[in-house]
Amino acid sequence: MKDTRFFLCSVCAVFVFVCGSVFGAGGVLPGDGSEGNPYVIEDIADFNEFADPANSAVYWAGGVHTQLGCDIDLSGLSYSQAVIGPDTDITSINFQGTAYSGSFDGCGFEVAGLTIDDDNVGESFVGLFGYVDGGTVENVGVVDCSISVGVDGGTANHSVQSAGAVCGGVYNGTVSNCYSTGVIMVDVSSSGRVDIFSIGGVVGSFWGTMSGSWSECAITCTGSSSSYANLDRIGGLVGHAEGWLSDCYATGAIEVNIVKGGTGSYINYYLHQIGGLIGKNYDGTIERCYASGDVSAAAECYSYAVTHAIGGLVGYNTGHTSDSYSVGNVTASAAGDSRYGSSYRVGGLMGSNQSEVVNCYAAGGVSASATGSINNIKEVGGLCGLNNGSFSACFWDTEVSGMVTSAGGTGKTTAEMSSETMYVSAGWDFDDTDGSADWRMGSTYPMLIWEEVNVVDLEELALLAEYWGMSGCAVGEACAEVDWYVDGAIDILDMCQLAGSWLGAEVSVSGS
Repeated sequence: MKDTRFFLCSVCAVFVFVCGSVFGAGGVLPGDGSEGNPYVIEDIADFNEFADPANSAVYWAGGVHTQLGCDIDLSGLSYSQAVIGPDTDITSINFQGTAYSGSFDGCGFEVAGLTIDDDNVGESFVGLFGYVDGGTVENVGVVDCSISVGVDGGTANHSVQSAGAVCGGVYNGTVSNCYSTGVIMVDVSSSGRVDIFSIGGVVGSFWGTMSGSWSECAITCTGSSSSYANLDRIGGLVGHAEGWLSDCYATGAIEVNIVKGGTGSYINYYLHQIGGLIGKNYDGTIERCYASGDVSAAAECYSYAVTHAIGGLVGYNTGHTSDSYSVGNVTASAAGDSRYGSSYRVGGLMGSNQSEVVNCYAAGGVSASATGSINNIKEVGGLCGLNNGSFSACFWDTEVSGMVTSAGGTGKTTAEMSSETMYVSAGWDFDDTDGSADWRMGSTYPMLIWEEVNVVDLEELALLAEYWGMSGCAVGEACAEVDWYVDGAIDILDMCQLAGSWLGAEVSVSGS
């Protein structure tokens, strides 16, 4: 992903200097909220002023523009709900409160150390922004976050929905160049019915347009229920998506593991629509996106255990998807001790597809298991589990996946998947002579054209020197940050990638 922080910070820093010298900081935001003279957050006091619901009419309204003028460190603070635009009634499934409808530009700055812990009361619409209605959030990172939501104890029914590091829910809004790192945790511990919906690394539930955004957040959903547990629409980037997503990715692992909480006759666990990028893509469009984190869904209970629609990129898809891929491992298991266990619609790219998918691939392990007096394993594939749509020029690695069948797509060996010629022959765009190439070839599999290092200072060169000569660099390890050739080794091939990006030119790696 190209890093625009240097440019954005330079522009915004000049603006903040001018405004700061005129208005000053500390409690009353500089600026007037117009597009030409936005409010500017210059310190933690300004941030608190902006985030205070008592000031929502001033700062959160439609047409009001606000910028970050510095990094915000929230370490040492703990919130029990969203910081901006929180939900005010946990008993309602719909958002109650004042939504954020303005335009927020982070200017490439970061909000660090965000901690939200709802103390397992069932808080919904959780994130830096709780609910964005018609607004815009752009150019901001939420890093080293720790977000915990869930339910704990009691016989009452509980529902939690829409949690993400940047935004809990977005309706008719725009999210651009936003990212997150850290952990998002969901705790299921109740003797009543539990419903968990729409958990994502950046946004929980999303209606709108998203571009240039990514997440490295690990998402874990753990616990047990002695009644009924339903976990639905969980994704590395977005839990539930209806809109347009382009040039986005997620690398964090997703682990949903709900274990036996009793021996009653009707203890049922259902884990649905879980994907490395998006849990459920409902009539939305996905373009030039990828997911590399492992996806694991496991349900163990006394009666009925079901894992359904589990995919490396998308769990359940009814929208158009093109020029995208997944390389994480996908695992689904269901154990219904006394009655029924079922794992079905599990795939390397998609668990279930109902629409058109073009120029995509999957290269991760795929497995499903089920136990019980009645057990059911069906619709499991290297690319897709169930297909009621269409796949065009789509492939999966039969060796890595361990799967020779799929509901759609064409299985290829690892060697075949490493051949650029195969993709070009299938109509994939590797030719940038017209300025619109979508793909370039990595060491083993294709990579999206925007997956290139973008040097803004000497940090990348220093990291390259630090890890030079290392091998076996796996995704998530520190050395992988400079494995730009994506072959697990830090060597001359990575140097060529760095040089090419620095010069803005193609650099040969053939040795000629």
